[in-house]
Amino acid sequence: MEDQVNPSSLSESVIVLNEKDNVCVALKDILPGKYVLVHKGTEILLNIVQRINAGFKISLTPIKCGSSIYKYGHKIGTACKDIKSGEQVHVDNMRGLTDMRRGGSNNQCV
Repeated sequence: MEDQVNPSSLSESVIVLNEKDNVCVALKDILPGKYVLVHKGTEILLNIVQRINAGFKISLTPIKCGSSIYKYGHKIGTACKDIKSGEQVHVDNMRGLTDMRRGGSNNQCV
C-alpha cells in the first residue's frame, strides 16, 4: 500500500473547480484502490473506490440520497442514491437539473 500513497504520485490527478463543490473532476483515468490528493482549501487524501475515467466527477465526501451535488460552485443535480466518498458521480447515482425539470427521470432515493 505504500506505493499507492506516495505523495509524488498523487498530484495532478483531480481538480476541484470551486470551494463549494462536493465533487472533483478526474484529470486522468484512476484505478480503484488508488489515492489522490485533492486541494480544496486544505489537502484531502481521497481513496478511489471504483475505476474513474478522465473527465468524470468523483464524490469528495459521502453524499446522502436526496442531497444536492455541487460543481462550479452551483447545484448541478441531486443524489438519487447514497454516494460514497471516492465514488464516481454520474447518471446512475444522480439526477441532473435538466432531468428534474423534464420530470422524466425518477428522482426518488433507492
